[in-house]
This record gives sequence, structure tokens and C-alpha cells, in this order.
Amino acid sequence: MADYKLPVITGTSLTTGDLLRWDGSNWINYADSIYQAQGDILDDLNTLGANSADGEFLVGTEAGVLAWESGATARTSLQDILAIKLPSTRLNDWDSTGLVTYLKDIHYKNQNIKFKCGTYAHGITAVNDAYYGGVYSPTQNRIYLVPREQADESNWHYIDCSDGSVHAYAHGVTAVDVAYVGGVYSPTQNRIYLVPRGQSDESNWHYIQEFSTAEISPSIAANALFNKL
Repeated sequence: MADYKLPVITGTSLTTGDLLRWDGSNWINYADSIYQAQGDILDDLNTLGANSADGEFLVGTEAGVLAWESGATARTSLQDILAIKLPSTRLNDWDSTGLVTYLKDIHYKNQNIKFKCGTYAHGITAVNDAYYGGVYSPTQNRIYLVPREQADESNWHYIDCSDGSVHAYAHGVTAVDVAYVGGVYSPTQNRIYLVPRGQSDESNWHYIQEFSTAEISPSIAANALFNKL
């Protein structure tokens, strides 16, 4: 007759209805174990079922309610957690911790991207010390160069960001030498306002705006009444 050994049981004494759990070396009274009681979250998950597709998130949509979400629905649910908090224009609701949090994800995503200087032949005619800065126009995908010594020349220039080519355009306005030293894009007006330097004590300042067929022609709009490019 084979020999049989009684299991070694650790933990509290067994009572009616107790279960045993094998921990790899001993039988342990289940009453001493950490486990999820039947019901509660396990019941919620059983009711919900397994996710139906790759890329789904388990989201608590309200207290005690779980759902599998993906795509735009998941982004909506997670936006309050994942959204980057930007400061007010007065910077009165930010501190160094907020700044680090804002920059950390940006740095992480771009830390392995390398940049270098390149050379390109612009092919245009410009005077010495022609420009001082530039402003990107998102609706045209162009960088408009801000005229300095070029200000009183007939042509100013922009860079076409689709291919890097440089183009001249006849602005049609009257500006003095060293007229501007920067510019700012106004998204609500789709304009680039030039920041005056030598032009500051002149009657007219200037902005750059894309012309459409519905607008007044550049030749008419160049006069003092309209004062736009």
C-alpha cells in the first residue's frame, strides 16, 4: 500500500467552508489570502466582457460604470487627464512645475530628432542687411521676410515652405529705409502685422494679407486709404 502524506497547512485554523490555496510550497488557508470577493468589480468586468478590438482602453465613464473605448471616444474620456495645461497670457496661474510638465513630453518626443544647417541658392536680388526676422503664414504655408534695408525697395520676398523656394513680390506700398524689425501673425484676421522701426514716425504702417478675388486689387489697396499689402 502506497504511503500518503498529510498536507502541511499554514495560517489560521480551518473551519467549515474554508478553502485551501497552494502557494508553491505550502497549503494556505484561503481566509489568510488576499483575493477579490465575488461581485463588485469582477462582476462588472464579467458583464462588460473582453475587449472586442486592439487598441481599446478600459475607461470608467461614471461612478461604478466601466466601458471599452477607442479612437475619438477614448480621447474624449482621457482628454482631461492627458491635456497639456497652458498658462494664461498673464502667466499668473503657472509655476516652474507646470512649465517642466509642459516641456517634458515635448522634449521626450523630440529628443532623438537631429537638426543641421543646410545651404540653398535663393536666386533673388536683395540689398545688404535686407531683412530682420520672418513670420509664418499658416494659410499660405509661407514665411514672409520682414523688410529692413529692403523696405524701400520695389520687391519684398517670402519663402514657399512646400519646396523651400524664395519668391519676390511687388508690395506696392511706400516704406522708408529700415522700416520694420519683426512681425506678428494675427490668426483671427489672417494678417501679418509688421513691427515698425524706421517706419514708426510715418503716417502709415503696414500689414501683409492674402488677396482673393473678392477683395480689392493690390494696386488700389496700396494707397493710404487701405494701407495693406
